[in-house]
Amino acid sequence: MEAPTPIVDWNRFYEDVKYTLRSEQDVFADIPVLSSMVYQNDESGQELIEDIFDICPEVLVGNSRYLIFTLTSTAPNSAQAAPTLEAFRGPYSSSEHNIFLRMQELDEEQQNRLPLYKQIPSPDNLRLPPKDTVWFEYFYRLALSWDSNSIPRFVPGLLHRMYGLALSHYALRQALMSQSAGYHAILHQGSGFEQSRRFVAQLLPVVQTAISSLEFDEGHLCAVFQLVKIYSQLGDIWGAHRHLQGLHLMIDYLLARRSEPHPLVMCIYRGAIYFDIWFAFEGIPFAFPSPVPRQDDLHRKWLADFIPSSQTDLIDVVLAQFELDDLEHRVMTLLQHRQSTTYDPTQDEPAIKETGAAILGDLETWKRRPIIEKFEAEEINGRKGLATKGHGQFLHYPPLIFGNEKYALLLISFHSLVILASLLIHPEIGPSPYVRFTSAITLCRILAFNMQKAITEGKPVAVHWHTHDLLRAGLVLGEPMYPLGNRSLCL
Repeated sequence: MEAPTPIVDWNRFYEDVKYTLRSEQDVFADIPVLSSMVYQNDESGQELIEDIFDICPEVLVGNSRYLIFTLTSTAPNSAQAAPTLEAFRGPYSSSEHNIFLRMQELDEEQQNRLPLYKQIPSPDNLRLPPKDTVWFEYFYRLALSWDSNSIPRFVPGLLHRMYGLALSHYALRQALMSQSAGYHAILHQGSGFEQSRRFVAQLLPVVQTAISSLEFDEGHLCAVFQLVKIYSQLGDIWGAHRHLQGLHLMIDYLLARRSEPHPLVMCIYRGAIYFDIWFAFEGIPFAFPSPVPRQDDLHRKWLADFIPSSQTDLIDVVLAQFELDDLEHRVMTLLQHRQSTTYDPTQDEPAIKETGAAILGDLETWKRRPIIEKFEAEEINGRKGLATKGHGQFLHYPPLIFGNEKYALLLISFHSLVILASLLIHPEIGPSPYVRFTSAITLCRILAFNMQKAITEGKPVAVHWHTHDLLRAGLVLGEPMYPLGNRSLCL
């Protein structure tokens, strides 16, 4: 029996949806599909793609693999027979250039008419109760405003990627709603903490089960990372640290399963390093070992998944921040060891001072990064002839004006770290050595400019991001030797 000829409305042929599938060989095939019902696959739908390949026949054309679908038009005049090939004019009028004409030449057994897509039912726990939708959408609004100030610093798109992944990941969605409800409670003085805790109570058993069975994925990893934020948000630093320790084990496990690190896993790892430094400043032991230094090439690979190739400067900015974070982690590790019970002044102190001198040398080398030299030259040229009136000023020092906000933030981290690293060599607080004093002054001048700029532009003064930086400057500009220093830092 001859196979029925597919009825196609050629006027609509190239006006319908174009659906792209990736084959297992990473060969892309653009398939014009004559149907308005196309299952929109996302990053987490690898299983769906494999299912489609299982149920659909395929043909090889050159090095490309194409799926074979039954074509059916939904146009009002679809009952009419398709015009002859002679009546069709255009570059796709022959089977040599038209995959669909070539499909019609296949025999009945090869054609094997199968449905276009396979519907996969969603688990019950993916159904979001109406009363909770407000918190999920509130997180999306927060992500829009937080994207440029998220953790890790300067890496865009992490929060939006989490939101998209949470659409089909129960534990992560509950984590995002918990954070948004907790943030709302902070803004409104307590209203919403119950909601935040309710979402945590719902996601914890799911995450624990996935971890105990070693069936966790990147979504569970993001959920635990959010738990670190949530517990910090609620003021439970030790609870946040316990989740950070669990995050360390999860990251190690996921990295060991792949030859190339997953971009989302690496992004969470860099965010975890930030929190590890923050908690160490509170006297809490480190959850992670210090990162291996000078891994720019590794980071460039996964950062390309977050940052377009056209924004090479932004990638270099992120790499510069990563190097500062890695150095700070090493400094804090040594300072913690100096205060530990295993510290031996005779044996350990010479090594600590030697490492401190090496780290200060690394910081000088950091200033010679091409992106840093480029930004510095641009700022020097930009300040020429620029009026300083109306800009934030620290004490009697002239305002230090910046046109590049990211560069200003990098310099705050740099000078804060210089103060910290100098304590490895000279443990006594105060203005000596001189490099410590100049870094404290420069740090305060930049902060004064940034704070006044935020006030002028009507933006929130995010001074809480720089609590540790201000405290380090206070160790240098203390009341006994610089009476106006502490007072100005509080203004």
